[in-house]
Amino acid sequence: MTIPMACDAPAPVSRGRCALAWVITGAAAVAVRSVRFHRIERFARWLMRLTRRSAGAVEIEIMLATIDRAGRWLPVRVACLERSLAVAPGDTMTASYPLVAQAADLIDYDSYVLEPDGSMLPQSSARSGILRMLRLLEVEPGMRVLEVGAGSGYTSALLGQIVGERGTVTSLDVAHHLVARAARKHAERGARNVAVYPADGFGGWETGAPYDRIIGWTTPHVLPHSWVRQVRDQAVIVTPVKVAPIANANMILRVDIQHRRPIARDVHLGGYIEMHAEVITDFPVPVRYLDGLLRLPQGVVWVSAPELRAQPDLTDRAVRLIATGRAVASPLAGKHPRAVGACHAYLLASRPEGLASAGIGDHWGLGVVHSDSAAVLRHTDLHVAGTAGAEDQLCALLSEWEDAGRPDHTSLEPHLTAGPDGFGVNLKRR
Repeated sequence: MTIPMACDAPAPVSRGRCALAWVITGAAAVAVRSVRFHRIERFARWLMRLTRRSAGAVEIEIMLATIDRAGRWLPVRVACLERSLAVAPGDTMTASYPLVAQAADLIDYDSYVLEPDGSMLPQSSARSGILRMLRLLEVEPGMRVLEVGAGSGYTSALLGQIVGERGTVTSLDVAHHLVARAARKHAERGARNVAVYPADGFGGWETGAPYDRIIGWTTPHVLPHSWVRQVRDQAVIVTPVKVAPIANANMILRVDIQHRRPIARDVHLGGYIEMHAEVITDFPVPVRYLDGLLRLPQGVVWVSAPELRAQPDLTDRAVRLIATGRAVASPLAGKHPRAVGACHAYLLASRPEGLASAGIGDHWGLGVVHSDSAAVLRHTDLHVAGTAGAEDQLCALLSEWEDAGRPDHTSLEPHLTAGPDGFGVNLKRR
C-alpha cells in the first residue's frame, strides 16, 4: 500500500506549458474512447511527441496517472502512453525501460488488484509507482530476484515476465492470506518461475540466495544486513527506507553492491507501508517513531516529534494541540503539484530544530512541532495549531527552500551507516 507521499519532484515549470499539456491530454482521453483499437497506439505515440514539445515529462506523468485511473472504464488500457513516457526526473534511461513496459502491457493490473466484488485490495500500490520502482531496479532476463512484500501479486507477475524462464522470482509476505492469493493468481497464469512464501522479509530468504536483485514494497527502518549478504556482487537493491527517526520519513533508496559492500546510489521520493513482523491493519497509524496518538470520532490524530520524545507529557500536549488546530492555505498553493514532496525532502536533509510529522485523519504532513505550537505541511494545505512560533519557523524554512532554487530529491546524497540490524540512511545536500 502506498504511503501518500509525492514521488520524483521536478524542477518548476511554467503554468502555460502545464495548462497546454492538460488540454492536450484531456483531448487524448476523449479520443481514446472513440478511435479504433488498432489506431490507439499510433495516436498515443503522436500525442507524446506533441506533448514533449509542449510540456515536461513530469507534467505528462501526472496526467497519465490520472488517465490510468480513468482507464478502468475506458474500453482499452492506455499503457501504450506510459511506454512512450520520457524518463522520470533523476532517472537515467537503461535497457530495463522497454522490458518493464512490455511486461506491463502483458500483465493485467486489474486482475491482480481487484477483488471479486470489484473493490481494490488494500495492499495494492499505484501502477505508475510500481513501474517507476521496477525501472530503478534494472531487472534483466535470467536474473534471480527477491521481492519483499507480495501484496496483490502484480509486482511479482511483472518481475516473472521480465526475468523469463531462465530467471526466478521469490516473493515474501507476512500475511498468509496474501501469499495464498498471489500464489493462486500466478498459478492461473501459468507462471512457473514465481514462488511466494509466508515470511518476515527483513531476514530475506536464504534458500534462494544469491540474488541479482532485491526489491522492497514495504519500508524497513534500515537496509537489512541480511539483504546485503544474500546478493551477488554487482547486484542492485531498491527499497523504501527510513531516512530520519520520524514517522513516515521514508524515501526510495537505490543501492549498488560492490565487493560485498552496499554503495548508496541515489534516493527518490516515495514510500510504502512499514515493514513489520505482523500484519498491519491500522493503516493510518505509523508503526515506528509514534510519540502521541488520539482516537477521535472524526479519525486518528498522531504526532512524531523527536524534540519532545523524551518527555511524554509534552508529546501528549502536542498531539492534543494538533487535534484542535485548523487548516489554512498552503504557502506552496499554486506552485507545481509536486513541490510539497520536494520541500519535504529538503526538510529531511536539513533536519531543522523541531522537525516532526503529524497525521490528522487520513492525511499527514511534515513540519515543525513544539510543545506550544505546530505547523505541518500537507499535500493539500497547512495545518497549524497553538501560537505562531512553529508556523513562522516553517514559513522561514520554505522561503529558504525557495531561495535555494527549490531543490528536489536529485540534490540529495544518501549516506549509509552500519548498525546492529542494518545500514541506517542519512541524507545530505550535495
